[in-house]
Amino acid sequence: MWGKRNNVAGKAKDKISSTILFVGDLNRDGKIDQEDVKVATEHAKKAANAVRDETVKLGKHTLRSDMFKDAVVGAVVGAIIGAVFFHFISFHFVDWNTGALLGAMLVAGASVYKSLTNRSEASSRSTDNSKIGKDIYAELLKLDELKKKGILSDIEFESQKKKLLGEY
Repeated sequence: MWGKRNNVAGKAKDKISSTILFVGDLNRDGKIDQEDVKVATEHAKKAANAVRDETVKLGKHTLRSDMFKDAVVGAVVGAIIGAVFFHFISFHFVDWNTGALLGAMLVAGASVYKSLTNRSEASSRSTDNSKIGKDIYAELLKLDELKKKGILSDIEFESQKKKLLGEY
């Protein structure tokens, strides 16, 4: 029984050792050494640089967004109004800093909400415009077909086309 247990323990030890070597031997020279640490360091530097670059790109995009600009303006205006409003209305139970923070959060939140709702309205408008464009195109095709069949004269076709395009 002890022999089986020792045999199993020896096999487990060999598997663990080979797994550690497989994972840790980054330069595949058969041993874990300083060269593997250098390879790991280089990989970590590359990954960190990629994360940094993506973070900078995202930050620049955020700073250029209208929503961010609205939130900043809202926070500044809200801080000024909130500091005065909450301090005096609360009979001085709320200090200036807390009032400014509350005002900034309220107005910045309202500004972000406004930006989000304006964006969704603009999105729905563009969807409506694309539907209108498809409708116009379909109507123009129908008019062209009628002209080709001789049902509409050139003058009638042009008149109907102008009328159709004038509606939109």
